Amino acid sequence: LNASFETPVQTCADCYTLFTAIPGSPWVTVAGLASVWRPAGHFAALPDGSQVTPVGFSGSGSQIYQELSATLLADTTYTLTFFVGQRSDYLFGGYNVSLDADNGGSLTGLASDNGGAPAPGLFVERTIVFNSGSSPQVGQNLLIDISTPAGNNQASFDLFALSTPNVSGTPEPGSLALGGFGLLVLVA
Repeated sequence: LNASFETPVQTCADCYTLFTAIPGSPWVTVAGLASVWRPAGHFAALPDGSQVTPVGFSGSGSQIYQELSATLLADTTYTLTFFVGQRSDYLFGGYNVSLDADNGGSLTGLASDNGGAPAPGLFVERTIVFNSGSSPQVGQNLLIDISTPAGNNQASFDLFALSTPNVSGTPEPGSLALGGFGLLVLVA
């Protein structure tokens, strides 16, 4: 939800709203500074929409997260894609984005990324892939966590998407029958 940080809508160029919880949005600030920002002239182009979230500024490290309504399934491949950007006028000090399992406040990191190095004024797309197998975290809520280190630096983020293209398991009997019928039609 609010994957491109388009809520709340900023109506003027370079407007931003600092948040601890965006009204109507599931992103929550844990530490430091984060905002919903309509940048003007700081990026060549945005990956999606007209707003992003910059995480970090001066001082301590910053962290935001979103707990998803989805739970971790067994034998499932999860692909988390997102864009990370560097403002043309501010230092980029790195970041960490992780897909976590939440067991009532006790987080387990499943997979993470901190390797994107965008040039000033640009965004790069990043991908995190995780296969759950028979993980002990199966059934726990999934969480997307974004953090930046302490210092006078910032990373901007846009367009998060989580997909599960490869869900494995035992086919339903009806699916097997339909597949068999399809093969008979092809043979005929």
